Amino acid sequence: MADSIRLVDRQGREERAVTQGGFEAALEGLQAVRGRTQWINQQVSAGKLALDPEVAEKAAKRVEEEIQELAVLMRDARQLGRVTGLGTYPDG
Repeated sequence: MADSIRLVDRQGREERAVTQGGFEAALEGLQAVRGRTQWINQQVSAGKLALDPEVAEKAAKRVEEEIQELAVLMRDARQLGRVTGLGTYPDG
């Protein structure tokens, strides 16, 4: 059974639980992507697969956009660990 993390609101009422199983599923998905990427790289190396340069450029641009979006999400996730807005009370 997957462990869960209990999320509560400001009054201590449970809002939902997040299971670590979701992370396990994400890992499995990433491993599947890694396998497909390796296969594609092998096909390219063997000369069996080619990509139109314009398509490659568009794909690279989209990857850069996704990287930027991920950086914002990571920054926001880090900020979840910082409590602010407590007035004159120290937050740590």
